[in-house]
Amino acid sequence: MNHLEKLNDTLNTSYLSSNHKVIFYLQNSTTNSFNILSKDSSNDLYNI
Repeated sequence: MNHLEKLNDTLNTSYLSSNHKVIFYLQNSTTNSFNILSKDSSNDLYNI
């Protein structure tokens, strides 16, 4: 299980109820770029 799968699993079990949505800004320290990820209760994590 990779980091995103762990994060997704944690959110599914702990944080998200019916209509919450979470947006993450993940910084890649190697390239200094950002990934923007979004998740709601019905979806897996996805890039936006």
